[in-house]
Amino acid sequence: MRRLAQTLGVMNHPLVYDEAELDRTLRRAFEDPAIFQLPLGVFRHDYDSTHAWRVNITRDRAKFLEYFYDDVSGSIENGLRMAILYRHEVISSFPMTVSFEFKRAMAQEPELRIERKIDLDTKYEYWRAAWHDANYKRKTRSFSVRKFGEAGARELALEAATRNHNPVPKTYLQGDLHATPKWSSVPREEVYRNASRSHYGGGSHRPAQPVDTSYPFTYEGERRVQLHMAIERDRAFRNKKIEHFLAQNGTLGCELCHFNFQSTYPFLKRDIIEVHHTVPLSELKSATLIELADLMLLCSNCHTAIHQGDAAANLGAAKLQFRR
Repeated sequence: MRRLAQTLGVMNHPLVYDEAELDRTLRRAFEDPAIFQLPLGVFRHDYDSTHAWRVNITRDRAKFLEYFYDDVSGSIENGLRMAILYRHEVISSFPMTVSFEFKRAMAQEPELRIERKIDLDTKYEYWRAAWHDANYKRKTRSFSVRKFGEAGARELALEAATRNHNPVPKTYLQGDLHATPKWSSVPREEVYRNASRSHYGGGSHRPAQPVDTSYPFTYEGERRVQLHMAIERDRAFRNKKIEHFLAQNGTLGCELCHFNFQSTYPFLKRDIIEVHHTVPLSELKSATLIELADLMLLCSNCHTAIHQGDAAANLGAAKLQFRR
């Protein structure tokens, strides 16, 4: 999560989890036995054979879109609960930080904030200067052409506009739609009824169409921001392990099967190897001292095989296998 937050540029803002607000949201969502109350950003999605709760939230310029399917979640109620938890985590972790310049703010150039005016009733001619003070209040001052002359009145107006204007453009923070609780409701019976159908829409069931498998295809490559927890890794220490192995052996090779990529694929411009933690990072609950002896260099095949199940047990079995 911290890496994602850093990517989105919100690392200077603390992560805030308001558990009381989460409890209120969950209680309201389920308290009425006849309806589901949905907080802003959570929607019901029933289409064809897809039945899920959809979370669709934009924080600054990042869009968070996630589905919580009924069958995967275990039940309709549990899917909604998971959707609300996800929504809460996104809103709490990513505050609104983008500021915009006020479009109607005065121009910064003083020449654009002075103008020659004439009062048609009194025939009073003058140059008027305008500026924003420290509190962005509009201020003006007029200089008589009769008293100071044309050039003098203009010069005084320009000086006032230059000297007094607040040089910082007025900005405002992008509004947070989720700052004030907003709710929509959907009848529970309607959700249960639609979720039980294979096809959505008016209760009519269309006959199943034969599937054409002669030209299989799918769509890939869509960019989405996903919220996840990231375990920090020290890449510099990983490189140090590789350098240490090279100093001792002269070439990179798998410490289990001794496979060497560059000798097998001579077209490679540089050698390839993967670094395995003998103590899985997933078992570490906090920052833990790691030494070079805690790392192993493995080829892709061995590394993949080791992580199929219990990595520690698999590593022990693999060491016995390759000693034979």
